[in-house]
Amino acid sequence: MVPNAQVMPLWLLRLNTLHRHSSIIAFLLVSSVLAVYGWTVYAQELWGQNYRRLQNLQRYERQMTTTNATLKNKMAEEAEKSSTGLVSPSPANSVFLSTTSPPTPLKSPDKKPTSETQQPTSSPMAY
Repeated sequence: MVPNAQVMPLWLLRLNTLHRHSSIIAFLLVSSVLAVYGWTVYAQELWGQNYRRLQNLQRYERQMTTTNATLKNKMAEEAEKSSTGLVSPSPANSVFLSTTSPPTPLKSPDKKPTSETQQPTSSPMAY
């Protein structure tokens, strides 16, 4: 038994309950805001890293294109010199190979003989 127990007014009880619930809601809101802020900062950092990587790759691509064009130009200049012994392609410079008869296939006893035979081409092949 509690001597002189006083009953608290109803409005004070409701105010105390409202204070407790609003503290929980405020804690949840602050936690969610901090989580969203952290995610935003992390996403921006990842985006920045990937963007720098993209820029580096694009720079390397430009360098490779420039190097490739320079090498092609240098090869063309070297090919134009008469001391290299290179000549422009023409039909007079073509090499023709004569065709040989196709090798006869080995006959195995379990296979049926094929009736199709290849006819050798009569014109020489150019290379």
